[in-house]
Amino acid sequence: MVLKMVNYTVSNVQANHTISAEFELMTININLANSSYVGKVKIRYKFGSGTWTNITNPTVQGTTVTVPSGNPTMTVEAYDIDEAYTFHQWQIYTGGQGPAISQNPYEFTSQMVSGIVGIELSLTAKTAYTITATAGTGGTISPSGSVTVYAGDDKTFQVTPNSGYRIKSVKLDGSPIEPDS
Repeated sequence: MVLKMVNYTVSNVQANHTISAEFELMTININLANSSYVGKVKIRYKFGSGTWTNITNPTVQGTTVTVPSGNPTMTVEAYDIDEAYTFHQWQIYTGGQGPAISQNPYEFTSQMVSGIVGIELSLTAKTAYTITATAGTGGTISPSGSVTVYAGDDKTFQVTPNSGYRIKSVKLDGSPIEPDS
């Protein structure tokens, strides 16, 4: 894909010739790498200092975006990522597979934008763990029951005694723990 004015020389002309040029709008396809990500993330983008455009239901097939004239920079951002996932990378396509970008959001230079034909988002599923929360007679723990918590996340539990009771102990995996300060 050639983006600027260039010269083409027909050398040593000895007969009639026809030279023609075709043009196309610069577009970029923004898509998800895997169908399991559908409904788990939203994507937005902007050119230069313009306003954000939201892709609230991104798909594997993608959304085609027309690059405005003036060869601006482009910023992409994955947001509202489902708690079971984390951002992994943007895979760039420039005709073939280009670089993988692990920053979110990411701003592409105008030179990069001019060669991009596709931007693909990958997420990483977090490992899910279960904390089983129970309370004895005389009070409550909230949340209670089987509580899903994802690797690296924190979970706060509120322990409340009923009227006429006090908290005797709170244990994690059988060992006493102290309340948050």
